[in-house]
Amino acid sequence: MGIILNVLPRPLAGHEAEFEQLVDWIDTSHYGNPAQPHPYTIRQSTGLFGWGRKKDVFDTEAAVARFHKISEHPGVTLKAPIVGRDADANEWAQQAYEKGWLAADNARDVVTKYNGLFVFDLLPIGDGFPVYSPSFWDKGYDRPSFYGAVIDAFDELLGAELVAYLHGPLLASELAEWAGKLRRWADEYARTHQRDAILGDRDFVSPDDGGADTCLHIVDQAARWAAFWSDLGHGAEPVFEP
Repeated sequence: MGIILNVLPRPLAGHEAEFEQLVDWIDTSHYGNPAQPHPYTIRQSTGLFGWGRKKDVFDTEAAVARFHKISEHPGVTLKAPIVGRDADANEWAQQAYEKGWLAADNARDVVTKYNGLFVFDLLPIGDGFPVYSPSFWDKGYDRPSFYGAVIDAFDELLGAELVAYLHGPLLASELAEWAGKLRRWADEYARTHQRDAILGDRDFVSPDDGGADTCLHIVDQAARWAAFWSDLGHGAEPVFEP
């Protein structure tokens, strides 16, 4: 499937510095222990059954728990309806179960099982809900997720700098920076190739599927998505799917 960009929570007021540090530590922990010092160290045995030499390792579970405690979900930012709280969200969950989007033992249990789920599908369509979203074919992804693989596929046309943003977590300031660079690329390409009509057209269908017009539409939509979420204080994180 390639790269999926999920919208990150945004830091609660007064926790911005700690939020940024946690994003760095959690990301670094995927490749080994983050540089010391940090408060998320646990002693862990090197042996399979708990024996052997002990060593300090990064406590990812505790760090992630703290990350969520000091941040706000995108659904909270947009005031999305919530399953188990809002009648329209409960109705959506029932319909999603009937369509096979949500799995449950029966229709009566679906609201209980998905209690707390933000239902972005009930919000008005806008730049924060991309045309290129994996949620259209995989309901395991939230509607705001962006299918970054479509950008990665045009690395030769876009250049390494623009594509490189896909490969690590982006704080809101970094997502805004990427949005600006995508916007400049799209505007310049549209101007020099007389393709201004493509910009902002969510329903555009390219006659050159996989060609330059397709690339322009993808970049334009990505720029709008990145600007929307970064303006609200949210960043993004990549998920690498096989």
